Amino acid sequence: MSSRSDLTTTWQDHVRYLENEDGETFESAASGTEYESSQLVDRLKSEVDMMVDGENPSANGNTRPVPRIADSEGNYVLRDVVDQEWYDLIAGDGYEDAEQFVPFESTHGDTFVQYSPEESSPSPHQGWKVRVASYADEARDVAEAVLPYLQEHDISHKVMQDVQIFNNNEGTRQEGKFITIYPEIDEDRQDVVMENGMQLFKREDPGWNSFSINSNTKNARQIVEDLEDELEGSVAGLEGRTIDGKNGEEKQYGNTRIHFRYAHHFNTPAVIIDESGGLEQVGDHEGLVNKDGELVEGSYIGDQVDEATRPDRFLEL
Repeated sequence: MSSRSDLTTTWQDHVRYLENEDGETFESAASGTEYESSQLVDRLKSEVDMMVDGENPSANGNTRPVPRIADSEGNYVLRDVVDQEWYDLIAGDGYEDAEQFVPFESTHGDTFVQYSPEESSPSPHQGWKVRVASYADEARDVAEAVLPYLQEHDISHKVMQDVQIFNNNEGTRQEGKFITIYPEIDEDRQDVVMENGMQLFKREDPGWNSFSINSNTKNARQIVEDLEDELEGSVAGLEGRTIDGKNGEEKQYGNTRIHFRYAHHFNTPAVIIDESGGLEQVGDHEGLVNKDGELVEGSYIGDQVDEATRPDRFLEL
């Protein structure tokens, strides 16, 4: 398989290459069968269509359309590039804009495909979120280990759209961030910290605000512990790529590919109430509320979070 540092191609790149090699023949390393470039283009597109339709080509044994065509270095490039993709795992119900995830066909230029729970669950304005890191050449294995669990438990999350976008994110803030998970508010706090669809904070009330700040801690912890079990017994494995993050805000769970951070979620505003009953509404991405009920920029990092729930203690590492 291509090395992680050299993994810059996609199946679309190979289609373009093969189309430019019209009339050339390529030999299968497995069977010795010769294929014309046009045949390989058709077979490559056929396998991608299988995945788009929700069928896993890897489950079909030797009947997979794409043959094992090796490049000059002996890498089975066609087979390996297609094996990186995870289309069939994000083509089901619940994923917003799932029909647009094929590269070059997205009308909105979406980077992620988002999974929305069947029933709307309380999501905080701010709270813990969890990430699973991956390299592009192992992303399918990671997806197969993580996504079924998230779907089964109806947990809001988003997935990197395709291997090309994954490759393009190298060297950016999104590098390695394959799956991002948004734990909902803990059941025992849903009816307390939410008011009219907004997360509630109080000016100069550290006790209340600490309760609201950490409103999804239990769910986040449970998800991380469950993911540890799912990955530990998987082909992908528990240890793997890490995420550097910005200013230390990404916290690694032990020595694993699981990370977590405290940040804003999405589409849920907050409201800060002062002693006189005045309200300050905080929109999405406008900032976070600290334990004093003040709006601050950036993200909670380390000791800026409540002592009892600092990121390095939140999972009792």
